[in-house]
Amino acid sequence: MPLPASFRPRLPDAPEAMLPGSPLWRHAPTRNAAGKPLCDLLLMIPALRGSEAGRVLARAQLESALSGFGGRVVFADLNLRLGLAWVSVSPEPGLTGEVVEAVRRRLPDVRVVGDYLPRPRERRLAWLGRLAARLRLGASACAGRLGLSDQRPG
Repeated sequence: MPLPASFRPRLPDAPEAMLPGSPLWRHAPTRNAAGKPLCDLLLMIPALRGSEAGRVLARAQLESALSGFGGRVVFADLNLRLGLAWVSVSPEPGLTGEVVEAVRRRLPDVRVVGDYLPRPRERRLAWLGRLAARLRLGASACAGRLGLSDQRPG
């Protein structure tokens, strides 16, 4: 998909700590102004490892997704060589899930690395799957005790 000729990515002036090759721990914030620890996400974005046009488009899509959260997204760092994005957000319940969903709407191939709580529907379905497995296990144990496990009508 070609980019429009008028497209110019917004590139902030990089301070000394944000030069290429500087370690993330030097410039990533760990706490907010109130002293509470921030929540971090590590996103794997395959488009960041592609062509130059793909990287520019992926970066613009990521910036667009994160800009909708205003000051609640505190920090974002891109590692183009590895295709990773580190995002630090305010410690608000459910905010990490909202950020992931917003990014996935614009970049469907994004993967979350590490812990991520699934959406409520996924949790509910996982619970039902575990319950069904327990019921099957219990039913087979009861059938074994009764001697019905391998007997089939002939």
